[in-house]
Amino acid sequence: MLTMGRRIIGDSYLPADLHASSYPKSSNVRELNLCTDLENINASSYDLILHNHVLEHVACAPASVLSELHRLLAPGGWQVFSIPIFPSRINEEDLSPSLTADERRLRFGQSDHMRAFGKNYMDILNAAGLELFDIGEIIRPEELTTWAVPADSLFTASSHRIFASQK
Repeated sequence: MLTMGRRIIGDSYLPADLHASSYPKSSNVRELNLCTDLENINASSYDLILHNHVLEHVACAPASVLSELHRLLAPGGWQVFSIPIFPSRINEEDLSPSLTADERRLRFGQSDHMRAFGKNYMDILNAAGLELFDIGEIIRPEELTTWAVPADSLFTASSHRIFASQK
């Protein structure tokens, strides 16, 4: 993804990760904690913010993270993201550091997840105060095959669902 992002977007592509040290130095991934670092970034700094399956990892309220990311968008900028949704469950989270990796895997599907988004996932997204855009209005399902993204990502509650908000 790092190489593809830079190839598509160019030198203005700024990858970030909580665990930046796990990437090669040449990747220029900067360390970023979405719970503590966003407030130190100037508003209206970015035209596009992409995050795929990130919010289930953050150890703070995902609605707050979404709101802060929206603040960072320049006018007309886009935030595009996905979250894994378990449509047969309800939202559940546990930010406790005492929860073991095995317990997290059992409850949330992965050892480093803090939450599982369920059929009421829109409660969290609505709490962010974003106006979500129907991504299906700008992307045709057949275009998704270019990126190997399942067509259900536009409309169904699944791990592939894509959301977008414009400032």
